[in-house]
Amino acid sequence: MVVHTHEEATENPLIVRLERLPLPAALQALLDSTSSELGYTFFSNLVEHLSKLLRASCVMVGELLPGRGSLRTLAFCHDGCLQRGIVYPLQGSLDAEVTRHSLYSCRKGVAERFPGNGLLTRLGAQGYLGIALKDGEGNALGLLAILHHQPLEVEALESSLLGAFAARAGAELE
Repeated sequence: MVVHTHEEATENPLIVRLERLPLPAALQALLDSTSSELGYTFFSNLVEHLSKLLRASCVMVGELLPGRGSLRTLAFCHDGCLQRGIVYPLQGSLDAEVTRHSLYSCRKGVAERFPGNGLLTRLGAQGYLGIALKDGEGNALGLLAILHHQPLEVEALESSLLGAFAARAGAELE
């Protein structure tokens, strides 16, 4: 997996870390969100679980639409509220970076780095982590994204869990 990370030149002592999960809780969460649920129910459960587990402001699963010029959210949890069906263009967006590089992480200032992405601005996003959802041949089908209103730092355990969630979501989308 190619990892593309944008780091700031200066350190900020106010970074909000995703709270590290105890291994049993992390494994239980993985089992809960990869249960036998299918379709919209699976995706909505996934974003709700991740939002709670990671204490994230926003979690979404989106699919690339035919022609790959835009993305439609399959499940979108913002401050505990579920939505779906938001469609927006990929050109010049952060999500285009995710589908191109498989993983994109921005610790802080993500909305300023991608001023053309109105969704980031409307959400007040500072920190971002996005992982591409892929089919069995490794082609991008969509993405799983975590956004936070504050700067965000992701540890190894959270990255591994998100990779597992993304693999399951990619299989479901396929």
